[in-house]
Amino acid sequence: MFFGLEKRAKLAVGLARKIGQRMEREREAERQRQELARQAEIRREMQRQQEIRAAEEARKASDLEPNRPKGLSRGRSRRSDRGYDPW
Repeated sequence: MFFGLEKRAKLAVGLARKIGQRMEREREAERQRQELARQAEIRREMQRQQEIRAAEEARKASDLEPNRPKGLSRGRSRRSDRGYDPW
């Protein structure tokens, strides 16, 4: 009556062990996925901070340059002379 019981118990223990190992692998895979996502977020934030610093430096550099009028800086533009012929 108990002859097959020991065999079934060993199979059940083996199955439980396999299930436990699979769950552990899945937990480890999820932990690694979360760690990679965290590192990617850190890299994105560092890149964003670097872009902000570069934009601030460019703005400061342009503020330090002497104020020049935008566009042509010498004389009248030829475009304004079109249609006028003094001769």
